[in-house]
Amino acid sequence: MRWPHVRLDLFGDINEMDNRVMDALNELSFEAVRRYAWNHTINSDFRAGDTGQHGAGMAIDFVFFEKKPGDVPVIDQFIFTVGYGRFRRVGLYPHWKNPGLHGDVKDETLYWWRDKAGKYHYGQTPAEILTWK
Repeated sequence: MRWPHVRLDLFGDINEMDNRVMDALNELSFEAVRRYAWNHTINSDFRAGDTGQHGAGMAIDFVFFEKKPGDVPVIDQFIFTVGYGRFRRVGLYPHWKNPGLHGDVKDETLYWWRDKAGKYHYGQTPAEILTWK
């Protein structure tokens, strides 16, 4: 199995996913379990008809958790994820039902968070995002 640390049963169509996304998630999931005993769940993967990164199979929305989704602070998930640098773009979503992240492999570096009103706030460094309120 190419991605032994990824919950493949959570994907809609694994064959549509870019290998770089899957490799990044596999590495992160392995380290999350090894370092923190965190599990993961997938909120969204490939989206047919989507004109963005999800539609190209180059993005995934995910949540790390200990016992149930929502029990690991989203800031901790963000710091952990950007620390590995496998995803070129990382979005932080603190107001999802189970706060989590978007990761994609588009050929640019960008970070963002979405506030409760649905407005996006962008930054070129993770530090800019960590000032969110």
